[in-house]
Amino acid sequence: MILKHIDTIEENEIIAKNIQKDASILFNAGKEFNSDVREKLKELGFQYLYVEGEPTTEEKFFSIFYEIENEVETEEHIDEKIDFLIENKVDNSKILSIFQKLHDIEAKKKIIDYSFKDFSDEVMNFSLRTLKTSDDIGLLSALFEHLQEKIDKDNLANMISLLDEGSHFVKSRMKTLFKKRFSLRELYDLDCRLKEKGQCYDFFQKDLNFSIMPPRHFWDTKVMIFSYRPDEHRILKAYLENLEMQVYLEKYADFEKKILQKNPHIILLDFDGSKETKDFFERINHSYKDRIIMITTSSIDKEAFLSTIRKGASYFIKKPYSLPKIQNYLTFLIKNGKILESFSSPNDRLKVEIRHFGKNTRKFDFTGEITSYTAGQIQNNVYKYLSLNNYFFYDMANVVRIDSAGVNFLLKSYYITTDSDNDLFICNVSDEIRQGLQGFSQKLVFIDKWEELVWK
Repeated sequence: MILKHIDTIEENEIIAKNIQKDASILFNAGKEFNSDVREKLKELGFQYLYVEGEPTTEEKFFSIFYEIENEVETEEHIDEKIDFLIENKVDNSKILSIFQKLHDIEAKKKIIDYSFKDFSDEVMNFSLRTLKTSDDIGLLSALFEHLQEKIDKDNLANMISLLDEGSHFVKSRMKTLFKKRFSLRELYDLDCRLKEKGQCYDFFQKDLNFSIMPPRHFWDTKVMIFSYRPDEHRILKAYLENLEMQVYLEKYADFEKKILQKNPHIILLDFDGSKETKDFFERINHSYKDRIIMITTSSIDKEAFLSTIRKGASYFIKKPYSLPKIQNYLTFLIKNGKILESFSSPNDRLKVEIRHFGKNTRKFDFTGEITSYTAGQIQNNVYKYLSLNNYFFYDMANVVRIDSAGVNFLLKSYYITTDSDNDLFICNVSDEIRQGLQGFSQKLVFIDKWEELVWK
């Protein structure tokens, strides 16, 4: 239904007017239509609505939309009509539908400002269409002003199409917006997702330098820093976050609850020399043996140093510390993990070292020959970890030979991980051993760089 609101009207104008079929006329002239006009409307299949006095808000809505969509000239300025629609909170879908019909740039800007207050997929699609079709710099600038606050990881992929389809101005502004709004890491992830779909954009290769990103082994690694004075570590927190790590700065209160909630891979304890902080270390180390623990302190207490190192702390760092050195310590810990246990088979031809790398990940480093795997000591301990975690890596870089017992052990490991919804990978396999396992390649997953898979 389309309603037209007219204060005064010539009746012969209605008769002569080629009015759109199935429309309705809102007539507020203070008098009834004469019989000729009514007959003409009836002949055309029109319904008309006579309004006594002031039309309702809904009736005014229909009147405004009709005038804009059909470009009907009225005394009322377009700005006033848009203001009326906005003041009365008309739906986004309705007000966006008349956007392309408007010629007044200021009126269009008002619609942009209004629609972004209730941002939705519909507003995003409208923005995309406008950026692809409009060539008005003022209008495009107004859109970009809003978009830089609204674009997030979820709709970033939709906006990337503008790098191909937009005008030179749009392409330039989109590149600037991407660089300001997203980290290099986020753009790298997007580039990888697009390439998987067969989509390539010069922007990622020519305008970005992914080589300056932090090493991938830092990405998303969780570090929890405990201190009585957390503010002293804000610079460290910011430094580690720039490495794409997830950092939590906490006081010691309720430390167990915080560890359970965030599940950090690395825990950094700030010692103040009191017995209380030493007790915290004892309790954390006892309850979370697989976590990598680092300690910072202003003064080196020889007894505390020896005690904490012997009980599992990886580093005892004196303050003030060097941020690059902290980064080096973390690199070593992340790449090498924390040794949980080491085992040797009775015949001493096989040794296995189990390391923890966070994210419920275990890596088994083998040395020697994968043979005589029936040794109960090794099987019991290895299988214990297989049933409790999510990712397992058998690193076979140092394995020189494999026999039927070794194959059976790997297959048994595979069935255990399958039953418990875990994943098992075999890395650094020599060509000779790979040939020996050729018949089982459908079950055993071989990879070359396990770190990239785990820390991605």
